[in-house]
Amino acid sequence: MVRTSVTVGVAYVSHVKKVAELIMQATTDHKRIVESPAPVVTFEDICDNALMFEVTFWLDSS
Repeated sequence: MVRTSVTVGVAYVSHVKKVAELIMQATTDHKRIVESPAPVVTFEDICDNALMFEVTFWLDSS
């Protein structure tokens, strides 16, 4: 098991809740990402040219 995270930047006009839902869906749809503990999507920052999200999850590396 490996814990990792991915950062995603989206346009300012993006709907924040929808972005979080889509990131979570993409994460949970992946076969090697474990269900428990569940992935976590967080809004991280407002940068110069993007809204930044991070998804943290556990990956079955076997």
